[in-house]
Amino acid sequence: MGHSGRDKNRDNMNHHSAYSSFGSWVRSRRRQLDLTQAELGKRASCSEATIRKIEADERKPSRQLAELLASALFVSPDELQPFLKFARGSSLEIWSFRSVDPLASPNNLPALLTSIIDRVQDHAAITGLLNDNSTRLVTIIGPPGIGKTRLSIFCGNDLLGKFRDGVWFVDLSEVRNPQFFAPTVARVVSGLGLPPSPDIVQLAQGLKNHQILLILDNFEQILEGAAMQVSQLLKTCPRLKTLVTSRLPLSIYGEYEYRLPPLTTPPRILTNDGADLLRYESIQLFVARARLHQTHFSITAENASAVSELCSILDGIPLAIELAAATLRQKKLEEIVALLHDREWTGQVGSPDRDLPERQRTLENVIEWSFNLLSEDTQNFYARLSVLSSWFDAEAASTVCETGSSEAMKYLDLLTQHSLLVRESFAQRTHWRMPELIRDHAYSKLSQSDATEMIRAQYFDEKIKKIRQSSSLASQEAYISHQLPNLHSALIWAINAGRTTLAFDLVIQLESYWFSLGYLREGLDYCRQLFRLSGGLVIEDQMRLLQISSDLAWQQHNFDAAQRYLQQQGEMAKAGGFLSSYAMYRNRLGRILIEQNKFVEAKAALSEALEYAQHDGSPLNPGSPLAQLGEIALFEGRLPQAEIFCHQALTHLDSDDAIFVAMVRTNLAEIALAMDDKGKARYWLREALNPAQSHIRRLIIFLCALSGYLVLSHGGDAELAASIYGAIEKLSERSGLPLGVYYQTVNQQRMKLARQALSADAWQSAYSKGQNWDKIDAIRNAEELLR
Repeated sequence: MGHSGRDKNRDNMNHHSAYSSFGSWVRSRRRQLDLTQAELGKRASCSEATIRKIEADERKPSRQLAELLASALFVSPDELQPFLKFARGSSLEIWSFRSVDPLASPNNLPALLTSIIDRVQDHAAITGLLNDNSTRLVTIIGPPGIGKTRLSIFCGNDLLGKFRDGVWFVDLSEVRNPQFFAPTVARVVSGLGLPPSPDIVQLAQGLKNHQILLILDNFEQILEGAAMQVSQLLKTCPRLKTLVTSRLPLSIYGEYEYRLPPLTTPPRILTNDGADLLRYESIQLFVARARLHQTHFSITAENASAVSELCSILDGIPLAIELAAATLRQKKLEEIVALLHDREWTGQVGSPDRDLPERQRTLENVIEWSFNLLSEDTQNFYARLSVLSSWFDAEAASTVCETGSSEAMKYLDLLTQHSLLVRESFAQRTHWRMPELIRDHAYSKLSQSDATEMIRAQYFDEKIKKIRQSSSLASQEAYISHQLPNLHSALIWAINAGRTTLAFDLVIQLESYWFSLGYLREGLDYCRQLFRLSGGLVIEDQMRLLQISSDLAWQQHNFDAAQRYLQQQGEMAKAGGFLSSYAMYRNRLGRILIEQNKFVEAKAALSEALEYAQHDGSPLNPGSPLAQLGEIALFEGRLPQAEIFCHQALTHLDSDDAIFVAMVRTNLAEIALAMDDKGKARYWLREALNPAQSHIRRLIIFLCALSGYLVLSHGGDAELAASIYGAIEKLSERSGLPLGVYYQTVNQQRMKLARQALSADAWQSAYSKGQNWDKIDAIRNAEELLR
């Protein structure tokens, strides 16, 4: 590089553009970053109208907004204070902000043909590291398609002018041999005066006196041989800095590893409000890229669910989302979403753009790139892990992959380093997960799928049994909640593979958790699928499956299906002489009739069930029909009789009958409230809380009584009651559990009283707060209140 070139660039580096108006500076900087007013507003957490007023100098930003603007517009830390003074109008001086002309700074950075979507924090973190004099090497690490290359170019553009001799992008995607690393770099950085194929020593000498940033892209395939060459360059060249993109860290001294997270994705259960969805980075990216192919594409009530599901399945991985958007040229949005549920979809979602590298035209090609870097044994382990659908621990991995624990840990660490697994620690154990698109690719490499899935199903079946025997209910639910995707995948496989006994056993193990965690829709669907194989079950197991299905149906108020299943069970019990099962059939029929407000028929069925239950050797606990007869009396307003039935029920029930214990104690609390005995109501609510936790429906009804206690008590907490009503609505909605007529009525009456005690804003704020509670939050707040 000639001396005159360096002088010219130094002049350009020192050039400042002066702005007498803060609004004019914001407008200029926004355009420099290729942002619309709406995009800048999102980055600074304000509206498009606010940005428009600021740029027109009609409004001065608050200090908080000015700080957000500084971050969004990449104001460096050393310029922050003068920037804030300029923004707030507290300085009369004209403020000068460094403006770099990219064309005047030596570089070969590829032009970004599309905009960067919300990598503001990542960009700021990486450029902040490289601006630090003590940082020489930053490695952006992440799975295939996460956007490492694009972000490195974005950072390189922002660092132009910081490096006197330029920013140079070195594409290593076609380099397979570490010996070609030095020649490739030498060919990119102009003006070094080196021979055509220099070795690393010659390259180091050529770079020694230059102030340069090297961006080394796609480093993972030459990492083993070239990492130490990078170390040698850094030791020899004191003013050299490197920004590396790789699926693996270089693991050399002084390296800052920056693991690039996926874009934020919406939860699976979310409103179809387009504005709400656009808060998520993955949705923003899909919409932006979709408009390249469908100019007027936008989020509507009709397509919001499909877009949300697509971005969630793709785990917020930018390249996957971009390729899905490109597929809109050939397929409708709904067809793409349906395709994503096919395990061979990775080869079908792609872009026809001729100027994309072949390895980036389909998702299959993207992941295959990483797969080919693995040894054969690691590839086999990777493929077998694909039967695990969600988070898993080392024990599960070791079992399904049929390896020893130490060998499994070795492979898990290696796959994590290659960014093919995500690792997190919770419940005091390390867990891993394959992103969905990577898992589907891994499954396509699995040669013995049935054998491996059989091992997976048997492992989880035995695991639940062990946990039920040795863990508390809270620990059981925590494990099941975490492993439910794996458990459901195992059940689906067992049904589809015709493994009737194993599938039924899994249903029996999962039944109580479907009720306690609110997975009623899913549970009923799996039972319906299992009916196809029920001929392979003994008659007792067939009746049990019908009973479970009936319970799952009536709790969703699908009464026709519930009675149909129950009637089949009753007919089988009567025909086969199973009198005990017939008694339980009548007891359940009474429950279904109560939910339909058919109290006369319900009392007849429950009275018959009670008669059977009082026979010696009956498996039906008399406390069950007594508890329900007490509930009918409560609903009919016969309070003294309701109280008698409830106390009779408690003499028969024990801790194994948690559902009916919760029912009786909650009903006794309601009776006390109706009799204006708030002290007794509080006592029974405290007694009901623990058993109510074992069943999501019982918990919701308990919360109805608890909120009633708050509303009706002298000096009660109407604000907390409002939050509980919000929680009741959301818990019912998430679990598919509508309330019966009695609680719909009393809730409406009590909510009216709570609203009268609060302002409209206070009510809405508290109600919305409760809508964000999950089951654990609701229990925690109830415990604090009743302590």
